[in-house]
Amino acid sequence: GRCILNPGPDAEELPSKFIRTLPAGSVFRSEMPGSGGYGEPFERDPARVLEDVRQEKMTRGHALSEYGVAVDARHPRVDREATGAERASRRRNR
Repeated sequence: GRCILNPGPDAEELPSKFIRTLPAGSVFRSEMPGSGGYGEPFERDPARVLEDVRQEKMTRGHALSEYGVAVDARHPRVDREATGAERASRRRNR
């Protein structure tokens, strides 16, 4: 991402984290990368999906619906059998 003060010919690029009083009338633009993803979701390593669940970047429900990864509710681990079955089912039904 980028932080830009007064975009245009006199733009000033700012660091990602800073403390500064901006003059009245200033324009602050924050450009952030999108997170649209890359590649086939059902090819993503289940261990990486699990780590996103552990870090609360996604729910167990999202992991299952979008990545086909079943995360055991009692123990934060991938249910490999259920994940394999879910992914196989999704591939058949495409």
